Amino acid sequence: MSVELPLRIREHIDTFTGRTWLLLKLQTWLRERHEPVFLITGLPGTGKSMLAAWLAGFGPTPADPVAAAQLAQLRAMIRGAHFCIAGASVAPQDVIGGLACRLTEMLPGFDKALVASNGREVQITINQQAGSVSGSMTGFVVERLVLGDITPERALSLLLVDPLHRLYAARDDTQVQVVLLVDALDEAETFSVRPKVAQLLSGLHDSPHLPRQVRILATTRPDPRVLAYFKPIPHESNLDLIDGAPVEADDIAQYAQERLAGLDADRRMALTQKVAAAAKGIFLYAHLVLEDLCAHPPARVEVETLELPRDLSDLYLQFLLREIGAEERWYATYYPVLGLIAVAQGEGLSRTQIQGILGKPRPEVEPALRACAQYLAGSVPDGPFRPFHQSFAEFLLDDEYNTDRHIDAAEMHRLIADYYWNTYGTNWAGCDEYGLKHVPAHLKGVGQIDRLNELLVDFEWLYAKLRATEVHALRADYELTDDPEV
Repeated sequence: MSVELPLRIREHIDTFTGRTWLLLKLQTWLRERHEPVFLITGLPGTGKSMLAAWLAGFGPTPADPVAAAQLAQLRAMIRGAHFCIAGASVAPQDVIGGLACRLTEMLPGFDKALVASNGREVQITINQQAGSVSGSMTGFVVERLVLGDITPERALSLLLVDPLHRLYAARDDTQVQVVLLVDALDEAETFSVRPKVAQLLSGLHDSPHLPRQVRILATTRPDPRVLAYFKPIPHESNLDLIDGAPVEADDIAQYAQERLAGLDADRRMALTQKVAAAAKGIFLYAHLVLEDLCAHPPARVEVETLELPRDLSDLYLQFLLREIGAEERWYATYYPVLGLIAVAQGEGLSRTQIQGILGKPRPEVEPALRACAQYLAGSVPDGPFRPFHQSFAEFLLDDEYNTDRHIDAAEMHRLIADYYWNTYGTNWAGCDEYGLKHVPAHLKGVGQIDRLNELLVDFEWLYAKLRATEVHALRADYELTDDPEV
């Protein structure tokens, strides 16, 4: 079960640059500190997920031999990684199960320890036999764990804590050998059932649940809900990517220099300085601006007077105003198409699903998808599509300064909920997987709690839901009826 990178990260990880200064800080934590959790924080767009993917083994090796050796040592320790995506892979059981499956691939002996710790509470599906002697298995890789209705706390114990203790119980060495990486704890806060992932991991900090040889490396936005769980973590094990960067570090300038390598030296230097100053540490901003500059490099005489967007919000707005132009085009096509994608759950909505929900033919939907492809995760023309970055969805739905291209989230939730209710309300057995997984979230999003309660006692829907998902997903649907945070 290989690490599944978000599509946006997978497409751009080969251009990763900088952040080598962080490697020594992580090494110091692993060698000299005793806190089981190291928390990396950063505002939207600062490159937390790209950094996590780079540390987990993807992307280029630094040219500096010292940094390359540090990275190789850390990558050898990271035996499991999980990338949380709001509305998709954020249930604690899924995060824990994914890490456990990965450990059966990457950590010798974990497979047997996992089986010995579980009894019959978890159904383990084996993907391949790693080796055998006289017909007896010597190792295996887990394809799927069926957890049933066990709690997140029990899942954490059965799938990670207990097997790791079995694996290291007889070992005298205390050197760190295993690092588990979890990206985007803030996105996991969107799950409707407590405890959420951040709360579980913070519990590992408060008491000695993990063996000393195992550590957790996690990333998050500076979300107060997440940070509240980690207040006991000392400064040495909690780093902000912008505030904690050394004064001499200029990662974005280095990134810009590499991306603008095709330009003459004068233009390259001038544009690098402009982009680095305007980005204010936001790698996503620099990436998007540089994409445009590389595609349409300004002439030498234009560089000095070139004005860059003020921030990510201004960049998104300028794109939409430039691409769409007249308001009638925005409201007729782009508003509903981008609106549905902005509130989409899980892996997102396909083109055919968008057409069905809007009652529009392909020639009215596909051009909008193609025009906005650089801001969408998903392959044009069919998808499924999600916003390429959560900041784009937040710009469309929640940005108080976006008065020209604002989208009403409740209206979009209603369109999706009404479509599925009217189409499959008397035949949930014929509903697609997206509807079975996410209709409750859309009903909650539009405030249709009475309809949600009706759905949750519909036997046909319950049966179809359980065939398409796990028990904990159904439990999360019930929590939607009274969770004030969702």
